[in-house]
Amino acid sequence: MHILSNLLVVTTAASGLALTAAAPSHPPYSAASRPGPLQQLSAPSPPSSLHLASAPGAASSSVNGALSFSSPQAKQYYVGNSYPTVPFPVPESWAGLMPISQDSQSLKRFFFWLYPAQDESNDFAIWLNGGPGCSSLEGLLQENGPLSFAWNVSGFPDQPYVQRNPYSWTNLTNMLWVEQPVSTGFGTGTPDAKDENDVADEFYGFLTNFMATFPELKGKNLYITGESYAGKYIPYIASNIYGRSAEENAANGLNLKGIAINDPSFTGNFFGEEAASIEFAKRWQDDLRLSDGFIKALDADAAKHNFTNFVEKNLVYPPPKDGIQIPKAYAADDNYDPWGTIYDQATRLNKNFNVYNVAMSYYTKDSLGYPPAQYTASSKNILNDIQGFKELIHAPNKTWLECTAGPVFPTGDASPAPDVSVLPGVIEKSMRTVIQHGSQDFILLSQGSQLAIQNMTWNGARGFQSKPSATLIVNGKSAGTYHAERGLTFIEVEGSGHMIPQDRPATAFKNMQYLLGQIDLDQLGKSAQGIL
Repeated sequence: MHILSNLLVVTTAASGLALTAAAPSHPPYSAASRPGPLQQLSAPSPPSSLHLASAPGAASSSVNGALSFSSPQAKQYYVGNSYPTVPFPVPESWAGLMPISQDSQSLKRFFFWLYPAQDESNDFAIWLNGGPGCSSLEGLLQENGPLSFAWNVSGFPDQPYVQRNPYSWTNLTNMLWVEQPVSTGFGTGTPDAKDENDVADEFYGFLTNFMATFPELKGKNLYITGESYAGKYIPYIASNIYGRSAEENAANGLNLKGIAINDPSFTGNFFGEEAASIEFAKRWQDDLRLSDGFIKALDADAAKHNFTNFVEKNLVYPPPKDGIQIPKAYAADDNYDPWGTIYDQATRLNKNFNVYNVAMSYYTKDSLGYPPAQYTASSKNILNDIQGFKELIHAPNKTWLECTAGPVFPTGDASPAPDVSVLPGVIEKSMRTVIQHGSQDFILLSQGSQLAIQNMTWNGARGFQSKPSATLIVNGKSAGTYHAERGLTFIEVEGSGHMIPQDRPATAFKNMQYLLGQIDLDQLGKSAQGIL
């Protein structure tokens, strides 16, 4: 999922930032998110005293969620409790293709999959994967949905392992997973989006039709969540919703309260990858298998480009008075690329180097057909191979790929990065905005996100005035750090790579509780009765 090796470089250059060109040696990844190891899914259930809609792993009086949908339009999307090859009953859900406009001749449709909350909930959350062009069914089926199809398991693909997910977000809220933009996953139509404004307009059209079909969700507290390139989609979608009249949103039942973006593409290439790459290499030197001599060479090259100790000098609280400046010597040399240099060396030294989580090796099998060792998604996956699965979920008879083979932005994404455009306004209009980042992610770096935050102005000030230092506690153990100011919360998740709900499902679950307002900020730092 090396999104910054091609498309994102174009978009950040469009924002007016002085950036270097991406190194030709960067891998041509396009996947928004990749799975993690199976054992991370098998986390112990939290205490049964947890005060949630339904405690993770707890038995429910019914396999089905609390909410059902009765409109004639909704009935055509109904999915029952029995899935092919799944050896246990699954909560009822609704899935299929939804038009994204009122034009009856348009072929543009998004595929969606809706699961109600296990118990009654006044919240409604949407999850988006990124890419661009990667399916949100990866999120549903391998991250935060009620069941999880495993990866890198003996016997796959003949016997794909599947298990209940004790940390399904349906234990907290009504959940919707949407494949978008146009042509992603099972979606239909020809993509023609030029930028994120087009994507946001199409998503609003989808929401209009979706809420008309499922009016029971109208007026519920809406939260939009996602990871990777969704960190660009979501701020623009939220800005689009906030930019419409209260009357239009009310008519469509949209009551947006906040967003959460994980390991997000919300900033340019410089902050997202390059700025903190040398510091990352030093912190994870053993996992990257880098020699002391290689680190010394990085430092020597940095000195030539006035790049020495860039993070130490600029990731300060409060932020630099005049903002964070890109060194002129760095900007003047298009061939200087510390991120690419580190990546190339790590892959030479370790054929199983995992850019999504440097502390874990690549795996070679994936039930959705896209292990990170591959550069393109495979049609050999459970959605294509399990007989009857497509019919069950009302999907079109087309070959499904986790990440589309063609571009969803035919001429590139011309929108500036959210941190220099729409995100400040979204923070100011939201009840809560959360940015989280896994500490072991090298495709996008946590310190890079923190630098971008320190260079962003919202609610009357630039950056955080105090350093994130509060300890995130999950199940009685340290799980990272967190901090909040002026409507924005940043959480760094220790032990996680690019996909937090996979690598650290309990932590992702607790952070989702916080986004929904089910726990307060200070409860992120506590484990007590009713709190993970």
